[in-house]
Amino acid sequence: SPPDGDMGDYFASLDHVKAQNFDRIWPTHGPAIEDPKTFVQAYIDHRRGRERQIEDQISAGKSEIMDIVKALYQHVDARLHPAAAHSVLAHIIHLVNVGRVSCEGVPTLRSTYLPT
Repeated sequence: SPPDGDMGDYFASLDHVKAQNFDRIWPTHGPAIEDPKTFVQAYIDHRRGRERQIEDQISAGKSEIMDIVKALYQHVDARLHPAAAHSVLAHIIHLVNVGRVSCEGVPTLRSTYLPT
């Protein structure tokens, strides 16, 4: 969650774990993961899908994070929307860093975002 990181950092971490070709990984809780590559790829696919949804919302004219959250998380209890906003911000920081979204200044929860 920003400011501690962004989705670019998360993707790099997932890619690193996937590249290790582990036979098994042990999470901090729960059972061992016996097929790490498939498991990690599912996380990557989910986050890439969310990234596309965020870009689609920005392209459709939603330029503020809370508007994006309301669209993407409409079936989620609104009390969870502030946490979702941080997830969207993490994605947007990555999208700004790779040049797929723009904003004036540093990306924040209150910035205005535009497609590039």
